[in-house]
Amino acid sequence: GPDFSHEEQAGRPAYRGQLQSGVHMAVLVVYSFVLSPVCPVAPLLSYLWIMHRINWDKAGLSYVFQRPHPLVSRGGGFWIDSFPLIVTMACLVQVPLVLFCSRALSFWLPGVTLEERWGAFAGLEAAVLLTA
Repeated sequence: GPDFSHEEQAGRPAYRGQLQSGVHMAVLVVYSFVLSPVCPVAPLLSYLWIMHRINWDKAGLSYVFQRPHPLVSRGGGFWIDSFPLIVTMACLVQVPLVLFCSRALSFWLPGVTLEERWGAFAGLEAAVLLTA
């Protein structure tokens, strides 16, 4: 079992509480809901990262309670590092599409109706989702 001696426990970092331990996942979930209209893949990727994190913590807890000297886990790894890239790519793709289909398009092409603009937006959005 684990070594619960005072010397071993003194070397561990202090537990910051349940709120602090889950705050990264809570912020990630909030951002995924906020950004889901911009990048429909963001909730799926954040869900995959959360599941990875849960499995990582489960493995870490199993290691702590089976062996006397646990190692520090590395954290989210690929998923948490890729989240800013996903948001940046979503902005680079979606903002030009919204600008293209907005009222600014009627300034350059006055003959294009609102339905045609949003039809073009829906078609381009489908093309983005199919190529992703």
